Amino acid sequence: MLFCSCAKRGFPPGGPEDKTPPEIVVTQPAGGALNVALNEKIEITFSERMEPRSVEKAVFVSPNPEGALRFDWSGKQVGIELPSGLKADRTYVVTVGTSARDERRNRLKESYSFAFSTGGRLSRGEIRGRVRGEKKVGAGVYVLAYDLKAEPDPDPGARTGDYITQTAEEGTFALTYLSPGVYRLFAFQDRDRNEKYTRSRDPLGICSGDVALSDSTSAVELSDLYLAVRDTTAPELLSVRASDRTHVTLRLSKEIELSSLRIEIEGLGVEAQAILPEASESETSTTASKIHLLTEPQHSGAEYKVSVFGRDLWSHPISEESRVASFTGSARSDTLRPHVVSYAPSKEVLAVSPDRPIALVFDDAMREAIPDSALIWEAPPETPVGAWRWTDANRLCFSPEG
Repeated sequence: MLFCSCAKRGFPPGGPEDKTPPEIVVTQPAGGALNVALNEKIEITFSERMEPRSVEKAVFVSPNPEGALRFDWSGKQVGIELPSGLKADRTYVVTVGTSARDERRNRLKESYSFAFSTGGRLSRGEIRGRVRGEKKVGAGVYVLAYDLKAEPDPDPGARTGDYITQTAEEGTFALTYLSPGVYRLFAFQDRDRNEKYTRSRDPLGICSGDVALSDSTSAVELSDLYLAVRDTTAPELLSVRASDRTHVTLRLSKEIELSSLRIEIEGLGVEAQAILPEASESETSTTASKIHLLTEPQHSGAEYKVSVFGRDLWSHPISEESRVASFTGSARSDTLRPHVVSYAPSKEVLAVSPDRPIALVFDDAMREAIPDSALIWEAPPETPVGAWRWTDANRLCFSPEG
C-alpha cells in the first residue's frame, strides 16, 4: 500500500496551478449609468480574490481627481472613494489596468474601463492605438491623455494625465468615454515602478499630433507611439583644434541643431562652416557633432578663445561650463585638396525624376566661385538646363529648370 501511494501521480495539494486571468464581473454604478447620485459608492467585484496592492496601483479615475483614492476591501470586492467626492453633471471613467493581479499573480488580460455620469449624458470620445519600442512592448505601459484646454503644455513628469490606461499584452490601448476636447497623449514604461514618469530612466512615447474629439469625430485611431529614453544631459564642447592656418575643427559630445548654432572666435573671423554628412546623402544635414570652420588666416602661436552656442534635439543648451575653449593658431598651410565625399542621387538610384535636384558634398568649406570648365556634363543629347548654387559652405546643388 505504501509503494502504491508513493508511486501515485497527480496534481499537488490544492489542485492544478491557477493560470486563469482574473476578470471583473460586476461594477457599481453599472457601466453606462446616468444620473448617478453624488453619494453613490464606486465598487468593483472580481472573479477571484486579488492582490490588493497591485489593484490599488492599477485603478485610475478620470478626470483625474485631486488627491489619493481610498480603498475598502471585502473579499473579492473593493470599494473606491474619491477624495473630493463625485461632482454634478460629469462623466467619470474608472479603469483597472493590466498590472492588477490575483493572489496567484495572474494579471488582467487587458485594461477594463467602465463609465457613468452624474448627469443625463455620457461622453463617448474614444482614442485607440498601440505602443511600440526597440523590444516588444507588453502589458502595463502607461498611456496618458491631457486635456489641453486645462493645461496647454502638459508635462508627464510633473502631473499624471486627465485620462489614464495601460496597454494590453500586444501593446494596444484604448482610452474611452472621453469628453469633447483636444488631447495630447504620452506613453511611458515605468521601469523604476514609482507609478509616474521619471526622466532619463523611463522610456517615453509622444503622439505625433494632438487629437481633437467632438460630437462628429468621437473615435480616433492613432499611429504607433514609439518609446525612447529621453536625453536629459546638456551637450558639451569637447575639443577645438586648428588643422592648418585657415581651418578649425570643433567636436561636441552630441549632435546640435545647426539652425541654433552660433560660433564666435575672439580676434579671428569665421568665414564659413562645413558639416560633413553622416548617413543621409539625399537630404541636407540639420544636426552635427563635428563642425569644420573656415577662418581668416591665423597667427602662428597665438591663443584664440572659441565660444559655442546652440541646443541639441531635446532643446538642451550647450553647457555654460564647457561652451568656451581655447586653441593655438597654426602656421601650417592648407595643402589638402578637397574631395567630394557624397552625392545625390546615388549611382544605385534608378528612374530619377527629371526635376530632382543634384547635390555634391565636399569635405571642406569651398569658395563659391566655380568656373564653368570645372563642371563637365555627360548628358546626351544636350546639357541640362538649370542653376548651380551653394546651399551650405560645402554643399553644391543643381536645380533643373523646365
